[in-house]
Amino acid sequence: MKELEDYRWFPSVLRNFQTEFIGFVVARFNVYDVFIHHLNSLYLPVQSMTDLCSGSGEPAISIFRKSNCFSRLSLSDKFPNLLKFKENTISYKIQSSDVLAMEFHHGTYYTMFNAFHHFRDEEKIAIVQKIRDS
Repeated sequence: MKELEDYRWFPSVLRNFQTEFIGFVVARFNVYDVFIHHLNSLYLPVQSMTDLCSGSGEPAISIFRKSNCFSRLSLSDKFPNLLKFKENTISYKIQSSDVLAMEFHHGTYYTMFNAFHHFRDEEKIAIVQKIRDS
């Protein structure tokens, strides 16, 4: 069963309120701090990060800013949020991005926070396989 915000007819203002609330909770309660600590322990080569199904972008933005593991952050969503950022290293793709139809590129880290459950099992497998193949 799809969630209401998965439908095009769902009002964008309500979708944005919902994703901003999720972002607030993530930031307020430091939900991803354990993941950030893990990233920092890996000594990854610094590359760009592309977040899929970003919503408000808050989980990816927090990880990008706190981890210092990535040179650039690009946010994307099927229903993009028109956010502006002070940093020139963070951008939100204003075109609709359907992760099921996207092409993935070698040398980019792809993330998806709080959205994987929106996909059917076979779609989840296809997304992971496409990323692995890149």
